[in-house]
Amino acid sequence: MAAIYPPQHVDAPPAGPLRYGLFNVVQRAPWQDIMGVAGVQFEPDTCGVARLYTAECPPSNQNAKTFDTNNATVTGAPFWAYSGVVCAPVGRPISGQEQRAQRALISGEQTQVEAALWNGAGVGASPALTLAGATIVATATTTFGARLAALEEAFYSAYGYQGTIHVNTAAYGAAAFGNLIVRPDSPVMAAQLGTPLGSLWSFGAGYDITGPANAAPAAGSVWAFMTGAVSMWQGDIKVPPGEQTFNRIMNQAYVEAARPYVVAPDCPQVLAIQLPLEAP
Repeated sequence: MAAIYPPQHVDAPPAGPLRYGLFNVVQRAPWQDIMGVAGVQFEPDTCGVARLYTAECPPSNQNAKTFDTNNATVTGAPFWAYSGVVCAPVGRPISGQEQRAQRALISGEQTQVEAALWNGAGVGASPALTLAGATIVATATTTFGARLAALEEAFYSAYGYQGTIHVNTAAYGAAAFGNLIVRPDSPVMAAQLGTPLGSLWSFGAGYDITGPANAAPAAGSVWAFMTGAVSMWQGDIKVPPGEQTFNRIMNQAYVEAARPYVVAPDCPQVLAIQLPLEAP
């Protein structure tokens, strides 16, 4: 009679690289623990408007110059991403479960941060793209490429730095079919996808497909938003001691890993347009 052996217990296989998404395009900013409660606030200096004036004399013509009052303020509200594990303590050391909770958090937190940036995700995260009063780009064109060009033209007519296009991952296929995704050869940019014009693509599985004021798109389309550079303040992972979260009545170990975030574009200017999912 053949011996029957139980499956051999081994360590979980290591994870591969994180998927492409918002974390590839954000500018990571220094974290301070107070931000996890108070958030951040700054006066943007990338939204300036330049103008022209005549070079003719007399100098009194310069009185026609226009000066802008810079009173805009961007406020980023904090939120937390977390992952929790419940297990029986027998044969399962708390330290191993803490590691398991941290790995689960790292696996899923990008999706949650994308959802928070898109519409606040029900946790009060702000700024949120769908609630930012975005300007809808009007165009009679219907193809993916033409509508993308209309979005970039409208955005760059008022913003002089590299922009970021936020859209659900479902739009990736149409963009790739139209040769509208470029991976620069620069080692610094190797992990970022851009448009032929140089804007950054943020394809997010955590993004919704809704538009300004959470309006639904037309059938077969998704909403896309375009912003300036997006900064992300990311705190360290916090793991409460397992002894403090152990439920002695149920004899269950509740292990949690959590991390605080603040995410905000550098400028209040947000544009939006619908993009078709089907390639022409």
